[in-house]
Amino acid sequence: MRASCGNRGDGARNVPAEGILVFDRETKSVVDLGKGFSSEVPNFDAKLFFLYPKTKGWAVIGRSDKYLPAAAVKVTSVSDREITFTLKESGPLMVWSETGAPQMEGATFESLGKGLYLATIPVAKGRREISLKR
Repeated sequence: MRASCGNRGDGARNVPAEGILVFDRETKSVVDLGKGFSSEVPNFDAKLFFLYPKTKGWAVIGRSDKYLPAAAVKVTSVSDREITFTLKESGPLMVWSETGAPQMEGATFESLGKGLYLATIPVAKGRREISLKR
């Protein structure tokens, strides 16, 4: 079976002006939905994909060690150069940045390709405010 999505112009959805990213949790990769997307799904099997709106060139994917990565994130402000958000608990964090690697004091970001970055942040209980710059 083959599943695919794309911008067909059927008007059924309100797509943000900047577009939408498709995040594949299995492969830890992103695709711009506006450029088309397809995936092979074996019969009687399933795949889970997440959709993230692009906002000023940012998308916070969330905790890479969680089944629902974005469930631990609440974005509080976004500009072209900076994004601020709260993590319910610290841990490994994935972020998409359209124009360059994110920067954060005390963390290094590894490029996973196509603007997706991973920061290895130790797991810790309690809320943590995060500000990323580029």
